[in-house]
Amino acid sequence: MNLPKITDEMRTLQEDRILRAKIASQKEKPFFYFLFSRLNIKEICDEKICPTMFVNSMGDMGYNPAFLSKLSLPELTGVMFHEVMHVAFLHLLRLGGRDHNAWNTAVDIVANQILLASKVVLPPQGWVPREDGENWKIYVPFKIEPEKKEGEEEKKETELPENWASLSDSQQEKLYPDGFWLKQLNKKGGEVVYDEILSKISQRQKKGGQGKRVTLVMPSMSDGHQYGKGNPGDQEGDGKGSGRKGDNLPGQLGEGLTEEDEQKIAKKWKQALTEAATIAKVQGHLPGIIESMIQEVLETKTSWKDRLTKFVTQELFTDFTWARPNKKSLSSGFYMPSYIKEKLQVVFCFDTSGSISDHELQLYLGEAQAIARAYENIEALAIVCDCEIHGIHELDSCEAKDISSNVKMKGRGGTSHLPIEEYLRKEKPDTKLVICFTDLYTDIPQERTGTWLWVVAAGSAKDQHPELDPNTIIEIEE
Repeated sequence: MNLPKITDEMRTLQEDRILRAKIASQKEKPFFYFLFSRLNIKEICDEKICPTMFVNSMGDMGYNPAFLSKLSLPELTGVMFHEVMHVAFLHLLRLGGRDHNAWNTAVDIVANQILLASKVVLPPQGWVPREDGENWKIYVPFKIEPEKKEGEEEKKETELPENWASLSDSQQEKLYPDGFWLKQLNKKGGEVVYDEILSKISQRQKKGGQGKRVTLVMPSMSDGHQYGKGNPGDQEGDGKGSGRKGDNLPGQLGEGLTEEDEQKIAKKWKQALTEAATIAKVQGHLPGIIESMIQEVLETKTSWKDRLTKFVTQELFTDFTWARPNKKSLSSGFYMPSYIKEKLQVVFCFDTSGSISDHELQLYLGEAQAIARAYENIEALAIVCDCEIHGIHELDSCEAKDISSNVKMKGRGGTSHLPIEEYLRKEKPDTKLVICFTDLYTDIPQERTGTWLWVVAAGSAKDQHPELDPNTIIEIEE
């Protein structure tokens, strides 16, 4: 996106327009106004840090005045509300171990559908769902192209044409025939939309065959979603920009939020959601779709699968470099490191003692399969064990083999994890992460290779092992 040169006059004008948008929404859109008033708004004049807008989970919103100058006042109001949606509905805290790009796309689409259904105006250059009878839909464009060869320069990211939203259904399909229609958006949350996008990418990958890659084609206008905390100055470049209000804005990529931080942030915004809904309802201005979404957020608990995925992601992706920023992230308006693609050894241990039911075993195997498929740079090993090792199986994540059909369960005696540690020390000393699916009625080695994580069902013997760090125990809810 070509942005005009920033001047003092432009900066003053955009500050005034933000204020005008805020005042106008107080009467017309009280729900969004209440939440918008709780954002900490920062001007960022450095296009490398913020070419459009971004928001973080703590409620800091950055904007580039040159970007705002290209929007009408109703569109400016719409993009402000879009950022509010990400914070208030905890989109940034719900990322877990998901792919950033696909998750950002999913929550952008969901947020925009809700805004459009609430009669909010949005710029046509972003993700713009359209009505489909009583429902909503959007065409998600993919392209299939050859994988980048060694030494070959990264191709410039393809963007959708600026008139994309005005094209007919058939025109969009013709331009990107490998895409797909996301339908009934008004009945889906971010997680469901995300899963559909990944599922379609996987299908298209099989269609393209070896040596091909599937790329999600992005709109010409997109915001930045900042996860974690830190300062822009911690990234490549000095991060200072030239903005009079934008220096040292928290919420850029950097040190991650602790679980306690996330709980406090979630509590704060859940309370704000409740208050905003109450005020808007009294005034008769609370859209029905918003009301149902609020209920979902207030009742949401972090699932054990999300906690497991987040733990795995944190352990696996500690090896990266800022020296070569991820080029795909630059078009999103923020820097991300490029990951060092060394193979990492992960071991899944399946407790097959008599106290583990067949249902629990299938549950464990299914989740191990999902993790093995998710990360192409892991070497996944499955160990079947009770009081002794009954089987060791290589899990090829690239071929996404069906673990539950390849791993034949044996044993059904007592349990001990001592043989597993003995095996790892002798045969796999470089193991980084060991994930044990067990009931914890077991002997645990005092010294362990790599980081061990314990995934346990209700009724486990966790209280018999005070030596274990509680942060390494994930309980499966009933």
